[in-house]
Amino acid sequence: MQITYSSVRNPRWVSEAKRQIHCFVRFDHIPDEEVEFVADPTDCEPHGREIFEKCVAGAFGEIAMVGEEERTSWPTVHHGEVPGWASAQEFLKEANLENESKTDRGMVIVWGSALEEFVKRLLQVNGVTPHFNYSRSIARAKSEKLISETLADNLDLANEVRKEFAHKALTTFASGGLHCQQAEELYQRVCGDGIALPLKKLYGGAASTMLMELLRAINASDSQRKPSPA
Repeated sequence: MQITYSSVRNPRWVSEAKRQIHCFVRFDHIPDEEVEFVADPTDCEPHGREIFEKCVAGAFGEIAMVGEEERTSWPTVHHGEVPGWASAQEFLKEANLENESKTDRGMVIVWGSALEEFVKRLLQVNGVTPHFNYSRSIARAKSEKLISETLADNLDLANEVRKEFAHKALTTFASGGLHCQQAEELYQRVCGDGIALPLKKLYGGAASTMLMELLRAINASDSQRKPSPA
C-alpha cells in the first residue's frame, strides 16, 4: 500500500543537527485526523523521504528552528472516526523509541506484537473470535476475506522474523542468517522501491505499511457494521 497525504504544515527541525523535521500531516488513509510526523531523508518509506525533501525546498513554509514554541496541537478527533488509530499511535511511538535505542530485538518484537494485535482486532470487529495461535488468526482473517492472500503471506513472513528474535538469544540483524534475508524480502514484497537501508529500517518500514493496511480494513469494517437494534 502506497501511503499518500493531502497536506503538511508547521515544519520544525527536530534538533540542531537538522537531520529530521517535525510537522503535522493529513494522510489520505486517515482523512479526518491530522497527525504528528517526523520526516527523515533516510526513511524507509517513500512518503517520509518526500515530505522531508519538500520541507527543505520550502514547499510547506519556513522550517522553524529547534526550541521555538510549537504553533499548534493535535486536533480533537471525534470517537469512532478513526477506529484503533489512538492505540496504533502508541505502537508507533514505542517502535520509534526502540529504533532510537538501536535495539533490533525490541523493535522487531514491538512491530510483531502490533501486527498481531491489529489482526485480532480486525477479526473481532467482524464478529470472529481470534485464535490464540497468531498464524491461525492470520489464516482465519484470510479465509473470511478480511485480508488479501498477499497481506496474509506477508504477515506470516513478518512473524517468522519476529519468532527468530523472540526465541533465540543474541539475535540481531548484524548476526546474519535467514531472518536477515526474510526482512529484506518482506520489504521488497510490501514496499518494493529497491532502496538500500539497514535491515532494521526495512523491517520497520514493511511492518508500518502493513499496520496501516490493517487499520484501513478495521475502519472499513467498522463503518459497514449495522447499528444494533434498540
